[in-house]
This record gives sequence, structure tokens and C-alpha cells, in this order.
Amino acid sequence: MSSPQTSPTPLTTPAKPDFEPVADEVRRRSRFLVTTHENPDGDALGSMLALHLALEQLGKDSSMYLAGDAPLPGEYKFMPLDGVGRHLPDDCGARTLFAVDCANESRIGPDPEILAQAPFVLTVDHHHDNTCFGNVNLVVPDASSTGEVLADLFELLGVEITPEIAEALYIAVVTDTGRFQYTNTSPKAMRLAAYLIERGADVHKVFQGVYESVEFAKLKLLARALEHAQVYEGGRVVVSYLAHDDFSDVSAPEPYAEGIIDYLRAVQGADMSVLIREPLAVVHRIRSRTGARTGHAGTLDPFASGLLVLLSGRATKLAPKFVGLDKRYRTQIDLSARTSTGDPEGEVVERHEPPEPAELEHALDGLRGEVELRVPAASAVKVGGERAYRLHRRGVEVEMPVRRSHVRELELLGYDRGVAEIDLLVSSGTYVRAIADALGGHCASLRRTEVGPFSVDEADEERVIAVEDALARL
Repeated sequence: MSSPQTSPTPLTTPAKPDFEPVADEVRRRSRFLVTTHENPDGDALGSMLALHLALEQLGKDSSMYLAGDAPLPGEYKFMPLDGVGRHLPDDCGARTLFAVDCANESRIGPDPEILAQAPFVLTVDHHHDNTCFGNVNLVVPDASSTGEVLADLFELLGVEITPEIAEALYIAVVTDTGRFQYTNTSPKAMRLAAYLIERGADVHKVFQGVYESVEFAKLKLLARALEHAQVYEGGRVVVSYLAHDDFSDVSAPEPYAEGIIDYLRAVQGADMSVLIREPLAVVHRIRSRTGARTGHAGTLDPFASGLLVLLSGRATKLAPKFVGLDKRYRTQIDLSARTSTGDPEGEVVERHEPPEPAELEHALDGLRGEVELRVPAASAVKVGGERAYRLHRRGVEVEMPVRRSHVRELELLGYDRGVAEIDLLVSSGTYVRAIADALGGHCASLRRTEVGPFSVDEADEERVIAVEDALARL
């Protein structure tokens, strides 16, 4: 990073009196474990990094820690965060825990050991509802960000604002003020930003990294959230949601939902914005047990059972590698009736005599290989800009699109009283309900037995496959 060309303008706002207790503890202690909240944003990561660098400059032994295995948001990949530990260090019991941007202890993570082992806890924050869970707490509710609070603390401690520290603090301030657009953007925040730029913060690099490095799948997920958005209370409340299908349809892992709330907040007249994410029960259980971000690599229809591949921790960043895998199903197709949804949950719309075995075999021959299948009406596919299942629920009949699929294997296992039991291997995105409809029936049962090289026989919530081992199978 190039050196600034202008002489720095020192901050003129003196540190507040209540900064002294934290400053005193920093001066007299020598070993620190710096942490922040789960699912960190720019203020959390910038503050954690800036504090770590400042402590090292003061001659302290500092380590950074972030609970869980969830990957860091992609927009902060450019930050020098390789040194962030994801597991508690063996000597955490000998280090002062320094929590930044954490309103309460639960936000550090689900593992109670971090607080149980810490001999002393310091907190620095700007959230008005901070529970002051530390031994010494510094909370400045009128500050724009935790980064702003740290800037004052650094001044009191005599920390030199190097380009690296300046950039970390700038990231904290610029993201928590919404690029200096939110109501927490104060004159002091603007003066601090100017000072940090003079000290070497690279504004262009930060802007490109945070705001112009968006993964395309995240952009598509944002489109889903905006489509679902509704306003209430005369426009004062904006609410949206992301369902399972939204993530799987655009091949987006769950971390990509971070930051979408900011777009809802931008709606004119909105005082409150809410984004609801639909959790799978099994995903919730795994996430609660491990404390790591957890997502799935493709949903199952509500009536179906079988294998669901879950991605946890850093593996969630690899979702696109798993979402597109071939899938094997075992299904029972009732060939005596079609239903409105292609499954047992819909209304019967047509009854007829089931085909003779020879007729069924002939029909199956026509479904092997590359086929074009009409998408079921009860699906998430858009028709005329609206989800098909919404139109279906309202009783609106539409011409559903045709999708090209690959039926790689299709074996008739049995046929009795009009019900065919079939084992089939299909490309990702194939609706087995569409195959049932093409045969003149509906899926009476459906079980997914394989996803790529992964089998339901090895499925176990307690079993974890290492990322390297999973990738080696592909």
C-alpha cells in the first residue's frame, strides 16, 4: 500500500472518561484473545483485525478467534484474516478475552467454554442493548460503529494508526454506516473516515472488495428476496423471506443471504425490515449442535424421504459443486390416476385404467436418455414472473414450461395392481413427479437414495465427512 501524500489531520475529539478502565486493563495485561460475533459483518471483522494489530503494536501477545466453522462472507476475502483461528487455542485460559461488536455473550458462539476459561473479559461495542457481560465494558451507543469506538481507544493508548489499522477501521465504519448513508452517520464518523484515508486506508480497494465482488449466485438470491418482499403498516415495515427452494434453485449456500437485509432497509418510508430464512429441521439440529453455519445441497419435496446432503462450516462455500450432482430415487407410481400436484398431496384430476405390463415397458423405453418433461404446476418455476405454485394455489391454470432432463438409468422393479416401483438415476433438477405424469400417474411415494457418490445407506446426522474426502469422491 502506498504511503499517503498528505499530512494526517489528527482527531480532535478527546477520549471519553469511561475509556480509561479498558485502557488501563490493556496496559497492564500482556496476552489477549480477540473475538467478535458469529456471522460477522464488516464492523465485526474490521474491528477485530484493527484491535489485533493495535495490540501487537503495543507489544502484546494477541490471537484472533471466531467461533464455528462457517466461512467468512465472500466480500471480505480481501482482508488479511488468514490468522483468525476457528478453534479455541490451548492457552485460552491464560489470555484476556477481548470481545468487540458483541451485544451479548451468546453472540460469540454456542460454546460456553470460551467464557468459562477466560480469566478476564473486556468488551468494546456500540450497540445500545449490550448486556455488559465483561468484567470491564466500554459501550458507546451514539457511536457509528465499534470501529469508531476503537479509534478513540487507540488514541488514548498512543497507538500509531498505520495503513493496515486505518483500513481495518475504515471497513468497520463504512459498512456499519451503509457507505455513510444510515442515520448513524455523524459528523464525527465522517471526520474519522477522512482521517483514516489520510492514514493510508485504500478507499478504492475497500469499495471493490466489499461492494463490487458479489458472487452471481448471491445476486440471484437477492432477486428472490426482493421478489418475495411485502410492505406492511403503511410501508413502515418491509418483510421478505428465503425458502429452501430459493437457495437450491440458484445454487447459493446459506451464507449468501448475509447483507440482503440492507436492500430491504433501503425501501422508502421503511422504519423496520425483516428477512426470514426457512430452516430445515435437520439443518437446525446440526447448526445448534455444532455452532457452525449449515446449509443443504438440494431440498426434498415435502412428501419425499431419503438422503439430504448437508454442508457445514467452510464446506458451505462449495455448495455449487454438490447441488448439480445426479440423484437416484426409488419411487412408487400409481398409474391409475393423475393428481394436481403429481404427488399424494394433490387432488385427483383424472382416473383411468392402468396400462398393461407391455404398455408400461414401452412407455419406460421412451423416458430413458435425454427427455423433455413438463414442469409440475406445483413447483417454484416462474411463469409470467410469478411462482407456479402460487398460481396453482389460487387455481390459475397456466401452460407450464418444458425442461430437458437426462434419465441415465430407469429400472422397473415391480408392477402390481397399477402401482409401478421404479429405480431411476436422473440429472439434477429433474422432477420425478414429471416422469410419473408422463406415464399417466402420480408419485405415491418417493425416496432419494443417492446424491452423486453419496448414499442414503451411509447417512447419519452424527457422521461428518471431511471436505477433502468429500471432494475426492466427486
